[in-house]
Amino acid sequence: MYIYAIDISVNSNNTVWVKIDQSGKLNNHGTDLNIMCTDLLQESENNKVALGFEAPMWIPMPLLEKDVKNEMIYKMKERFPQEKKAGTSNSQYQWYQGGAAPSIKSFVIGKMLFSGKESQFLSIATKDRRKWGTSDCQRRLFLFEGFAAGKYKPKTKLSAKLSNQHGLDAFSIASALLYELSSSSQFLKSASKHLKVECDINRDGVVAIETTTIKNKSSSLPLSEQHGGVICLWERLLNGNIPGPPGCDIYGYEF
Repeated sequence: MYIYAIDISVNSNNTVWVKIDQSGKLNNHGTDLNIMCTDLLQESENNKVALGFEAPMWIPMPLLEKDVKNEMIYKMKERFPQEKKAGTSNSQYQWYQGGAAPSIKSFVIGKMLFSGKESQFLSIATKDRRKWGTSDCQRRLFLFEGFAAGKYKPKTKLSAKLSNQHGLDAFSIASALLYELSSSSQFLKSASKHLKVECDINRDGVVAIETTTIKNKSSSLPLSEQHGGVICLWERLLNGNIPGPPGCDIYGYEF
């Protein structure tokens, strides 16, 4: 199994990708996404692979709410609690504020990256972590989102081979997915908490978000949000429906 992660970055020339193996070791990294794309497709022929972008990869539709005048309004809100304030009191990381630029950049980069290969990626892609690569589901590519903003951005070097913050961010989100897959055995030593955000449809047909944080291998009570619907950027990039939840799972570490 290999996990690929891309730190999109709002800056024009700071996009970095990493590849880690199932032991958490950095296997490869760079800035040329075409090299990553070729490597991922080659590895997917015989291995389970995962790909995550460090950018909002699904956009929630607002629920109708009543204002103080009892009139119905569309209210924009964060996708999950940690997105509202990931850092200091004035740090805002909502998808519709600071997260909007990385989403736009990820869409442009993704369109270039997958151009001409959409059907190839679509045929092996899933957003369902539990069925990914199982005997009854031959889809070997798991798509996810990474969260590395504010307190969720690494403050120390996680790998001697990564020299800048963008590489560390990518390594952090790849490692956060690995922790979820490894039965809680590979928690990053410098991290304080692990974040998992899951998106699903509840019995009322409403998109329900469940956020779980783990500290010292002890889970907190899940926090929940509700949204009126979801636009998934992965499906727009690959031009088709991808099995799994309406959005995609989100993983990260708090430092």
